Amino acid sequence: MDVRLSRRNMLVAGGAAIVAPLVLSGDKKVEASVSPLSSSDRAIMGLSGTDARFPSAVQALFPGLPQDPVFQKIMPLALLVTHQSGPGVRALSIEYSITTPTGTSETPVYLYISPGSKSKGESVSTLGSARQEILQAGQSRLVTPFFNWTPAYYQRSSNPDWKSLIQGSEPGDFLVSELSTATEIKVSVDGVVFSDRKLLGPDKFKLGRRIRARRNAEHDEALGVYKLLQSGASDDTIRQTLQSHGSAPRSNQIRVGQRTYEQARRYHAQVLLRAFNDADRNTFTKALIRLKRQKKMVLTKLG
Repeated sequence: MDVRLSRRNMLVAGGAAIVAPLVLSGDKKVEASVSPLSSSDRAIMGLSGTDARFPSAVQALFPGLPQDPVFQKIMPLALLVTHQSGPGVRALSIEYSITTPTGTSETPVYLYISPGSKSKGESVSTLGSARQEILQAGQSRLVTPFFNWTPAYYQRSSNPDWKSLIQGSEPGDFLVSELSTATEIKVSVDGVVFSDRKLLGPDKFKLGRRIRARRNAEHDEALGVYKLLQSGASDDTIRQTLQSHGSAPRSNQIRVGQRTYEQARRYHAQVLLRAFNDADRNTFTKALIRLKRQKKMVLTKLG
């Protein structure tokens, strides 16, 4: 789950939202919302944790969770995303906006399956980002700034280790720290990328650009290494090349898209190096072939 944090001095509403006031505690008012996104052949619904209907909807899918005292503390930051109809979803961006007496803080949370992070000790189960569906029609996913769960996952792990889940994680820690003085909370779906390469939503936080940059960077890095393999480069040369690419200095590019691409390419070189070390040369080459055949990512924005 990727995150990016920004702070603004005024509220900028993003995403279609139907808003109604709800009192959480004392005289603090927040905004309860349903954030629907739809076009002629697809629809996504987001139900915020501050909505009066949220506990019953979550109870039906995650039995017992709304009564959990720890979850109740972060419930205003939760969003139940339901894929009502259309092609499979491969990526989502969620907008968080919290207003306090000192201003408004905004941050996105991005959800898509990406190559495992070595720093987190995860296995490299895929070499490409947003190639697998995270939601199919009729399915729901519970999203928070700390974790995102499907009902099937919760059934297997219905006694969460809250200490490890909700501590030391940004932007979650920051958002929770703002709850005590919040006068307005808004959580909504900002962007959706579908399996047919169509993008739905305001996309204020540029999910489409992020996915394009990552996918294109993954393709280009794989193609470069594949050409080295085909030229007969030794294993040491492959490792040295990937180490060099993975530790390249940060870009001074002004264009955000180019910076995102270069960052993604550095990261993917690290992923490929790990995969190369974990697999034999033939298996690694086959994986690269699949990646290099991946077409450049072009998304169609739906109105």
